[in-house]
Parts: sequence; C-alpha cells; structure tokens
Amino acid sequence: MRRCEKCRRALPQGSIYYRLNISLLQGFDGVLDQTDGTSIKDLIARINEQTAGVPESLLEEEVHREFSFILCSRCKEKYCANPLDLPLNGNSVPKKLSDLQE
Repeated sequence: MRRCEKCRRALPQGSIYYRLNISLLQGFDGVLDQTDGTSIKDLIARINEQTAGVPESLLEEEVHREFSFILCSRCKEKYCANPLDLPLNGNSVPKKLSDLQE
C-alpha cells in the first residue's frame, strides 16, 4: 500500500495523493573572484587539484539534485503553506484547508 512519505499515513487505492518533485540547481552569476591576481588557467588547475579523486557522482550532486516524494493531502497543504520551512512569526499552518477560508 502506498504511504505518505512525510507522515507515513496509508494512502488506500483510489485515494488522492500528490507527487512532490524538487530539482535543486546550483546558480552562478558569472563573476569569478580574481582579486588575488589568479589567472583563469591557475584557477582551473586549482579546481582540478581540489576535485582530483572525488567521485563524479559527488561532484554532480554539488550542482544538481532531484528529489521526489509522495504526499497525502494534509502534508501537501503543510508543504505549500511554507515550502522553505521559514519561521511563521506566531502564525501556524492551518489544520485543514477550510481553516483558510474563515
């Protein structure tokens, strides 16, 4: 039987569930810090030296990762209300969607 991957609630056949797909990509603003006078060639050589022997999969995880989760309706609502898990400043996540309409 399928389960919510957040709360472990059982999701019987025919029930509604949500698939949460997260793609995390490294950003780069195109600016290289060369204030110490390092040339691009030396910078590349230093990066190659620092990453020598590091498995390719670990290097790839530094620039791109994907996650996929199955959520029940309640956990979907909680996630959508605060996807970055930021402090709520005294507010709380509603127990059910109808609480938002009051």
